[in-house]
Amino acid sequence: MIAYLALSSHPNPERVLVIGGGDSGILREVIKYPQVKEVVLCDIGEAVIRISKISVHIGDGFEFLQHRKEYFDVISTDSSDPYYGLMNDALHTGSIVSAQGKCQWLDVPLLKKVMKFARKIFPVVEYAYTTIPTCTSGQIGFILCGKDPSTNFKEPLRHISHAQEFKLFRYYNSKLHPLDVCKQHQFVAMSSSSSSTKLAHPNISNGWFRESGAMWPGQSMNIEVNQILHVEKSKFQDVLVFESKTYGNVLVLDGVIQVTERDEFSYQEMITHPALFSHPNPERVLVIGGGDGGVLREIIKHPQVKEAVLCDIDEAVIRVSKKYLPGMSISYSDSKVSVHIGDGFDFLQNKKEYFDVIITDSSDPVGPAESLYQSRYYELMRDALRDGGIVSTQGECQWLHLPLIKEVLTFARKLFPVAEYAYTTIPTYPSGQIGFILCSKDASTNFKEPLRRMTPEQELKQFKYYNSEIHRAAFVLPNFTRQAIATESDKKEDASA
Repeated sequence: MIAYLALSSHPNPERVLVIGGGDSGILREVIKYPQVKEVVLCDIGEAVIRISKISVHIGDGFEFLQHRKEYFDVISTDSSDPYYGLMNDALHTGSIVSAQGKCQWLDVPLLKKVMKFARKIFPVVEYAYTTIPTCTSGQIGFILCGKDPSTNFKEPLRHISHAQEFKLFRYYNSKLHPLDVCKQHQFVAMSSSSSSTKLAHPNISNGWFRESGAMWPGQSMNIEVNQILHVEKSKFQDVLVFESKTYGNVLVLDGVIQVTERDEFSYQEMITHPALFSHPNPERVLVIGGGDGGVLREIIKHPQVKEAVLCDIDEAVIRVSKKYLPGMSISYSDSKVSVHIGDGFDFLQNKKEYFDVIITDSSDPVGPAESLYQSRYYELMRDALRDGGIVSTQGECQWLHLPLIKEVLTFARKLFPVAEYAYTTIPTYPSGQIGFILCSKDASTNFKEPLRRMTPEQELKQFKYYNSEIHRAAFVLPNFTRQAIATESDKKEDASA
């Protein structure tokens, strides 16, 4: 993405400079463009370059740029310390910079500072991002700068066919390009307190929580702990709540992080609003799971909603959330909300054509949530919906669970005329990402375009993550996912494009 966003926005990128990136990954992508006639790589680390067997300029990028004036069309820097003034001088008129831009979940003050500085030099400056499991918080960003005021990074200037995209790229595609340029949000970390611990838990050792999940072998999320707040073995699962150093209070079920106060809004808003904004009049909404109250909090932001019902199998989750997650469980005090303690599978069997939207906020398909990933459960949801009804379910991570996602979509598409996969970023979920499966009983439903919208001012007031642009972007998938879950009609459309 650091290469494509820049090169696809330039009319004729003949000369390209890469600063850093001695592993040659960026070079590999740059030379896929037939317009490129000259590529120069400058890296200070000879050992890194020697491994990749590339003949380049070994030295400091700062010094290298001082001897180049108005020479390059695109400069891509994999360096964490870009030099915008020198890069500007080394570029032709109308040229472009693409610089590694840190993570919006962790580095907003630094991003704001760098972009403010860059905007004094370049007429066009944008921030974009991509998902990558092994980067901190599962995400990395890019700062794109254009010397031409007419440059529009949000729309590729040049396109290749879908067939060529599938052949050349594993992640990038022209649909993903305009929607990776995102609005910035200020994510505020929770304050820390004392480090005393009166309780103990097997997942917490030496002041650190270590996640234990069977569905992502070989990796684990670790969070520093201030104090353990609650430990309980409920009738169905192990329940842990602890106060973390940087993520606020954290709810853990059977060793797996469910929510943290710092980033929960990303998940709650994105499992809720793409579904509700795709329905013309969502009066009755059901939540299966979601005992922390976060999804309910988002549902009641819609004035069309007259009734919001929550069904959770474990009363312990509701009880501890009311005590330790007040920002989410505040929703239980709303007069529209009613709660049923019991199994969602059983609850649905007694509801026929009643709800407008059903949201399944379940944990992973092990233990008490296993039945919620089966075809029969989707049948029950379909039967419980009125005409035109919509389903939104927790859909796992495309980096880890593509076979499961494909399996669920396969049977969902047999039951609903419309079924789509979307995703959001969230630092404390495995690989920094989580997906959703959305289904509709109405064949005309287009999840990729919100049917109803708030004004930008209302969105900023109501939501910390969701907006109408993010709504559209959530359904734009990287090539490896598109290919894995494509229907036959999707494949024909891509082949003919």
